[in-house]
This record gives sequence, C-alpha cells and structure tokens, in this order.
Amino acid sequence: MYRTLAELRDSINQMIESQGENAGCAAFVFTQHDVFEYNEEDNQDQYFPTVFTQDVLCDVGGSSYIYEQVGEMIDDAIRLRKKLPLYANWHEPSRTSGCLHWSHPWQHEHQRFDAFGRRSDRRKPLWL
Repeated sequence: MYRTLAELRDSINQMIESQGENAGCAAFVFTQHDVFEYNEEDNQDQYFPTVFTQDVLCDVGGSSYIYEQVGEMIDDAIRLRKKLPLYANWHEPSRTSGCLHWSHPWQHEHQRFDAFGRRSDRRKPLWL
C-alpha cells in the first residue's frame, strides 16, 4: 500500500487508538531513501526524481506478493510455536515491553523468552 509518511502516521495513530499503545507490531517501511542504485564508478548512491520514486514505491506497495509472504511467515511462526514445549500448556500471556511473560510451574515467573522459546533478557528491535 502506497502512502505518504503523514498518511502512515495517521493510520498508526488510528491503530494505537483502537488497539492500544502496547499492542504488538511488526512493520517494514520503505521510503524515498530506499529507492536508489549504487554507482560503482563514483562510489555514490544515485537517487531518482520524485515522480519516478513514487511510481516505484506504488509498485512495491501495490504488490500482493509481499502480503502473501508475510501471511505465510505468520502461519509458519504459529505452527512452529504450537509445537514448542514452551507453549504446550500456555494460558493467555500478558505482554510487556514486547516480550512474552509466562508462568509455568517449571519456570520462574516473568522470565522473558524470544520468538523461538529461548530465554532472553534483552529487548528485540522493532522493524519499522
């Protein structure tokens, strides 16, 4: 989906209102600074005129391929996690700071785990 940064900000503000500030999110944003070619002769990035750049970003944003790939990744991640012992007897987790907090008899309360069920005490970067 092609948008200006101002339109994206408005959409994000609407999502925050409807889902809350602490709702989980994964996002990839491509802007005019991502539309360039590297010129090996002068070791410089070559940027393009605004209309050209907007047209390229419209093609990228209008492609269903990206959405299909992300949908498949989400489906795969769900299937993977359903097979992990960490999630075998899970109850509704609470989310804090982007990390899952689980309480099982065999775990200490509020241990942090990454997306693959490994213990993690550090925050993961957001892709935005």
